[in-house]
Amino acid sequence: MLWWYKLHIIFLIGIVNLCESSGKVRLVDVTTLTLYRDKYTTGRRSASIPQIQCVGGSAKGKFEPRVVQCYNRGYDGNDVQWECKAEMSDQYEFGEIRISCEGYEYPNDPYILQGSCGLKYNLEYSHDGQGNYDKSKKVPNAPPYEDEYGSFKLSTVVIFLLFLLLIYCSCMQPTTGNDRTRRSGWGWDQGPPPPPGNGRPPPPGFKSFTRPSDAPPTYEESFQNTFGTQSQSSGPGFFSGLGLGGLAGYMYGRSQNSEDSFFRSRRPQDSFWSSSHSRDRDDSPRPSTSRTTSGFGGTERR
Repeated sequence: MLWWYKLHIIFLIGIVNLCESSGKVRLVDVTTLTLYRDKYTTGRRSASIPQIQCVGGSAKGKFEPRVVQCYNRGYDGNDVQWECKAEMSDQYEFGEIRISCEGYEYPNDPYILQGSCGLKYNLEYSHDGQGNYDKSKKVPNAPPYEDEYGSFKLSTVVIFLLFLLLIYCSCMQPTTGNDRTRRSGWGWDQGPPPPPGNGRPPPPGFKSFTRPSDAPPTYEESFQNTFGTQSQSSGPGFFSGLGLGGLAGYMYGRSQNSEDSFFRSRRPQDSFWSSSHSRDRDDSPRPSTSRTTSGFGGTERR
């Protein structure tokens, strides 16, 4: 009966050792790790961690692979080296990676807890992805037609004001004394007064300075006053109107140029097959395709 008890004790000790070593694995014996997004590692001495975890890089948070498979590429004298592969957009690629595993008894234990390994990686933009990222960061300038359209409206207002100023100057032109005499004495349409003596020449010895002060002007005086006043009054008004008209014409021509440039700036966008549209399409971010990317790194213990 004694041997029977000894056999039971040995059996129990074996079961205990088997249970204790069921999750204990030598790290160098691990050849492949398959890790999944939204799953966690096992933990005995420490808390579980995500199997796939992005910890940095220029594209951190932009993309996360669904599945990553890592391969043991050998021992470098310090620890196991890994190559990890994943299917991801060609806009991104792995940066620095490392496999984090929990030591079974302590962090640097050559044995690890089975299922405790997870991937920590940096996500970087690829060459194509970096170009698209730079283009997306550019803040578009204000469309050129806005400035042109603003100058067009300003020129229109200036032309309108000049036109009103021209009308105002024409209406408010000051009148001379001769104009008032013509308006009050003879009117605008009656013409000059008839010469004295019913058209007959004055008698011999007649002098104009001997006329009464309130006598109407002679034909010669009326003729000279009429045309002299018109020439004097029309001089400044004519040249001022000419100057304002020239300025208005200049501003109108400028507004027409602004309007033409306004429509020219918009016209290339209206044509889908125009060369400018092709340039815009070349500058826009290109659609991404999927590919397998690899990253290399070592092991960290926890």
